[in-house]
Amino acid sequence: ADGMAADGGPDCDIDARQMKERLRSCIAKLPDNLREVIVLRDLGDLSYDQVAKIVGITPATARVYRCKAVHLLAAWMKK
Repeated sequence: ADGMAADGGPDCDIDARQMKERLRSCIAKLPDNLREVIVLRDLGDLSYDQVAKIVGITPATARVYRCKAVHLLAAWMKK
């Protein structure tokens, strides 16, 4: 009775597309080192060990970079 379709309806599809586009835009603003790690780890679904080898850093540094990237993205997405 709240006016929303049970399946989310077309408005939810538009919101999801807008959110994805906003996230892409925010990822593009990240410093190169942070962007590279978050893209490989989260979008590429690679392990921290794999990311570290590709980027030429330690797995611990990859974790730190991802953490920094997530915090920046969360702050930017709230704006």
